[in-house]
Amino acid sequence: MRAWAPLLGLALSCGWRPSNAVLTATATVGALIGTNGPMTVLGVTDPRTWSRSDWVADIVPHVTYALVTVAVLRGLEPRRAVHTDQIRGGVRRCGAVSRRALFA
Repeated sequence: MRAWAPLLGLALSCGWRPSNAVLTATATVGALIGTNGPMTVLGVTDPRTWSRSDWVADIVPHVTYALVTVAVLRGLEPRRAVHTDQIRGGVRRCGAVSRRALFA
């Protein structure tokens, strides 16, 4: 779950500009998959057998995580207006950094 916030931060720094609702939904789904996915694959749990209260107990902390993540990411955004050329340059730099990190 902890690796999801840096991935969202990277996506935002590369120029992705979703609404707060989309960003919160993305962070929530990422947290759910990031925590429940491995446990399901390892056979520790099976979400298909969960009751409604089990789902609520699982989703509430993930939504809370997502809300805090979005608040922090939005708080880290620069407050000044950014020109289109600066955005394009940032996207190019981000792409170059991502390629180096992935293919180094």
